[in-house]
Amino acid sequence: MKLCEWRIFQRIHSIMLDAPWSNHDLLVGISLFCMGIIFLVNAEQFQQLRALEYLRDLNYPWGFIFLSTGLFNISVTLWCIEPPFLVRLLSRMSGAFCFLTLMLSNINFSALIPSTVIYSTIAIWSIWGILRTKVSGR
Repeated sequence: MKLCEWRIFQRIHSIMLDAPWSNHDLLVGISLFCMGIIFLVNAEQFQQLRALEYLRDLNYPWGFIFLSTGLFNISVTLWCIEPPFLVRLLSRMSGAFCFLTLMLSNINFSALIPSTVIYSTIAIWSIWGILRTKVSGR
């Protein structure tokens, strides 16, 4: 096993025990990656779920956007060395963008559904993560 592969396991261990913000970044990445796969496999989600009507009307490749953003977030979070500041910032900003978009789509449908609360909470927490991203440290 290569040294970097072993460091990824050490990084996961470190995230689970000592890094709450990286824990959030990993959760955002995994969530977006899974949503992207679901949207790519079943593109009819946008017609079936009325809360996603706003996204459907924008007519972007949301499955690909969520999948690539999730993969980017996971890669940046689990990278065996600390990525540059701008890469970490871009990773957090792209995750926040996706959850803000989901939040706006749900609010456009109804502010009183559970997914609106969840997407809003994750979006606000992600924005806070952007604001506290520092040049040094993860």
